[in-house]
Amino acid sequence: MPRFVRRITAAAVLIPFLAGCTAAPSTATPQRTTRVHVDQINRLNTLSELEDGSAAVIIGQAMSQTATTMRGFPITITTVQVTTVVHGSYPRKSAEIYQLGTATTASEETAAMLKTGHSYLIYISIEKDTDGGPDRTVITGGDGVYEWRDNDYHYVGGPDSRLPQTIASSAVSSRTAAAFS
Repeated sequence: MPRFVRRITAAAVLIPFLAGCTAAPSTATPQRTTRVHVDQINRLNTLSELEDGSAAVIIGQAMSQTATTMRGFPITITTVQVTTVVHGSYPRKSAEIYQLGTATTASEETAAMLKTGHSYLIYISIEKDTDGGPDRTVITGGDGVYEWRDNDYHYVGGPDSRLPQTIASSAVSSRTAAAFS
């Protein structure tokens, strides 16, 4: 992924599955909400950059979630039923999307947690596990996610993004590469 600049830090070594990001947990607040700080190295500014950095762009519905920890960091794994591949190649009918954080973990720098029952347009990257474990599917740059509502796709990625806040459903449907029946 030549468009991503990666900074190797102790935190990046601990959680290599966030494309272009490093993270470090901080202490819990009295409300029992954990905060995770993410240092976004290279924000993507256009849909073209986002697409170029992605293995695929999919449309799917979040079906279930599992909150866990990985190397000491809170992680949510959301199973998404893939209905359409808009760009690239994704041969499976479901994807397990890994996100840093959980419903009780605040991180203002990354995309909102996917919600069960909601439909999304997701720009995905495949991250290799540096310890020989299975590869992980992640949201490209922590930014590449749009939620379907009001007949269009609305940005729910990280803050301060230059990406479009809305993508018309007609623009997405005209680019569809494949659909599962």
